[in-house]
Amino acid sequence: MSLAGFLQLAMGKIVRAVIMTNSDLLIKQQKVLDLVLENHLRDALNLLGELKAELNDPQVHESYHTILETYENMLRFSFQYGPDPQRKTIYQKLQQSILELGDQITEDYGIAHGLIQLSSQNMSSNKFFTQS
Repeated sequence: MSLAGFLQLAMGKIVRAVIMTNSDLLIKQQKVLDLVLENHLRDALNLLGELKAELNDPQVHESYHTILETYENMLRFSFQYGPDPQRKTIYQKLQQSILELGDQITEDYGIAHGLIQLSSQNMSSNKFFTQS
């Protein structure tokens, strides 16, 4: 094998190792869902942070930091002032926001890397289908 052929093969393997497969992406999205349902919001946020780091979407980054700040403020308030009568409402909104952001990150990452396409017929319930 020539050096050029070897380098091309090696680079192809590196690129495939860096870009998640559609299956990997959906597994991570499911992990975020599981963490939220288990009330492990910090872990879900950490996983979303890893995923969003691979995107150059300022809106995703801003949304992530807003959610993270809200989560940290909720914790800070609880430690400083005790029980917050709005805590349950805020917590449920955080759960919803994390799941929505997870969907957005999955969509953006999948589209950016050609893993998924938007289904134009049913955008609300089943957004994605894999490419053949």
